[in-house]
Amino acid sequence: MRVSWSLTLIALVFALGSGSAHAQLSGTANVVGNVLLKVNGCGKDTTVVTVTIVVHSNGTWSARTSEGFSFSGTDTLVGSSGQKLAFQFDSDSFPDFISWLLAQTSHLCARPVALVSLTQKKFLLQLNQSRTKATFTLVYQFKGAGVATGQRSNGQYKLRGDGPWTPSS
Repeated sequence: MRVSWSLTLIALVFALGSGSAHAQLSGTANVVGNVLLKVNGCGKDTTVVTVTIVVHSNGTWSARTSEGFSFSGTDTLVGSSGQKLAFQFDSDSFPDFISWLLAQTSHLCARPVALVSLTQKKFLLQLNQSRTKATFTLVYQFKGAGVATGQRSNGQYKLRGDGPWTPSS
């Protein structure tokens, strides 16, 4: 009897804790970051981008870059600090991201490129302890193939930036 009460209490604490921690992490991050697109055999390109990220209390987020690219998805609280969210693209944004990445890669390689594989390495928003600054990281590794040549190359897309975090009222 004692064991079942303990398990019930633990489950209740986790259920209440995860909901309240996520609800506390809603707000807006305005990050300025560096983007690196690197493809073996084609070179690399770096740019600076501003991203406005809105985290909603219902487990979703939306973002817009200074280049006009909008995307959105879901988030999951990571760890016990209540300061880190793992992001996932939603079903509308992921194909847009892939199309954009292929266009950028084709431009860098000066030829059409087809995507062979894509692996998400990091997609996080993390707040500092005082919850005044946010760090955003998006890293994908991929293999691409030249459409005309069929030659395969490894590549990486990396965006990392930080800026102020404003909690929702």
